[in-house]
Amino acid sequence: MKEKDITKKLFADACDDLNAVMKLDPPIPTDPEAKEVTKATLEADLKEAAAELQADDVLKPKTVEVLEALGIERPKAGATEVKGKEEPSPEKAPEKAPEKAPEKSKNSSPKYTRAQAFCDALKGKPKTMEEIAQKAMAIHMEGNPGKNQPQLSSIVWAVKDYLQPLVILGVVTVADKKYSLKS
Repeated sequence: MKEKDITKKLFADACDDLNAVMKLDPPIPTDPEAKEVTKATLEADLKEAAAELQADDVLKPKTVEVLEALGIERPKAGATEVKGKEEPSPEKAPEKAPEKAPEKSKNSSPKYTRAQAFCDALKGKPKTMEEIAQKAMAIHMEGNPGKNQPQLSSIVWAVKDYLQPLVILGVVTVADKKYSLKS
């Protein structure tokens, strides 16, 4: 599969798979009837979520194809892909147990999400979309050391998606292309 062959439905199905496997909260919106769910937003959300994949996350074969077509590398694990299914590799199984323990302790405390970083970045003086994205990325990296971060352009795209409904609802104001929380 090539990147140009990925349809909106394939993006939505892959996002649904990540929602289920990663137990995303909030989940990536994939409703085909929703105006804000476009091929571009699905792709951006998929890339963002894929950056959070863990080595032992088992995805559907079609999702793996979509990720590979986008050039997204999955974390290496003690698993090998066999005819579209992931099966534990016996020689790597003992290695997998030590990885599990730190993962559990990491997941036992609440994750600092990108949405939380966006909200924190929006606070304070008015900022442009790019300034909000840069601050959100810096805050998220600080709250999640060692996590892979998407490119700034993907975060700017997400900030645009986050801001639009907040402006419509009157929670955020815009002046001179700078956004701030309504006082």
